[in-house]
Amino acid sequence: MAQRGGSVVSHVRWAEKVLSPLIGLGEVDYLLALEKLEALRYIEMLRPGGTVIVNDHSIPPVSVSSGSDEYPDDQRVWRVLSEVTDDVQLVPGVELAEELGNARVSNVVMLGALSKFLDIALDIWLELIGERVPEKYVDLNRQAFLKGRMHSVGIP
Repeated sequence: MAQRGGSVVSHVRWAEKVLSPLIGLGEVDYLLALEKLEALRYIEMLRPGGTVIVNDHSIPPVSVSSGSDEYPDDQRVWRVLSEVTDDVQLVPGVELAEELGNARVSNVVMLGALSKFLDIALDIWLELIGERVPEKYVDLNRQAFLKGRMHSVGIP
């Protein structure tokens, strides 16, 4: 888990036979970034022509807030991502979660955005949310998932 502003990276491999839990550089089909700088940090993982799904959200790291570094502007973020792929999906994850009254479900909004690209039926996703989320938060998380699934746009 991330501590003190650190990042978390997870690899998910999905195939009939998986030989390694880790994915090599240039092998990722879908890069899901919960923050713009994270998309830049890990873009080298994406295969050429893969899909980047990025939350239109910025969390400046300590190096930026202390003044020793500069957060990249949106134009630079989009330029770097576009050098690797034409398929960049921008999702206002936090904004959509806040519309539901809870910014903490922005990760589920982003999962919903990713789900559009995977060959898994919607009812299976919703059933799994019901099985994995505490009962009092199931409806909120299902709504967040559906908001993400319905909303994403290419880069400006």
